[in-house]
Amino acid sequence: MQEVFDRLTDVVDHHRDDLGWYHQLGKLLHDLRSQKGGGDRWSMKRLAPALGPSDSTLTKALRFVELFPAEADLRKVKKLGLNWSSIYNSFTIPPAKRLAFLATASKRGWSSERVRFEIKRQFPTSRRGVGGRPVRAPEDRGLELNLEEFARLSRDWLNFYERVWEGGRHPVESQLLEAVERGLDEHKRRLVLNVANAAKEVGLACRAVRRSFTNLPRPN
Repeated sequence: MQEVFDRLTDVVDHHRDDLGWYHQLGKLLHDLRSQKGGGDRWSMKRLAPALGPSDSTLTKALRFVELFPAEADLRKVKKLGLNWSSIYNSFTIPPAKRLAFLATASKRGWSSERVRFEIKRQFPTSRRGVGGRPVRAPEDRGLELNLEEFARLSRDWLNFYERVWEGGRHPVESQLLEAVERGLDEHKRRLVLNVANAAKEVGLACRAVRRSFTNLPRPN
């Protein structure tokens, strides 16, 4: 066990930001935890302070090896030319569809941000991230907390609108007009329709909320 741990520390000391390094790290973590008593003794949270990388990084590296255990698997993934962020975000995709999705991402030159977006769109899940907690539905928490939450969500929406939709170096509104002039493909037409319908529903809901406040009696 000590020999494996020493090799782990050596790998961490010679960090590289490539898939081969993460695969090597994950394989040694797997070997360490596979030894007698290793799984109980060496949790990722316990290993992180001893090695240096966060427990999240260690968990992702271990998962990488679990999903792509053989060197041949690693070579297939490397040939795609995708970065580590794109690869570990794909861990939530069903196994039968994962490589096909990654091949599409590679062919279309998607950024890691676009990969995350497409995974959320194509493979919606009730969990956040590789091993996140389940997404909780909104719930009634009493008047004061409900009002505070509504204000927070409203500010978040307004911040996105001001900084991204109509602000920034290239506002979404301008991008949309340019895209319409060039001609929208079927996918973009569906996106535009979805956003238009969502904006209409939000607008109706906002008017209803404003009526609620308008109808409140004036405080004494």
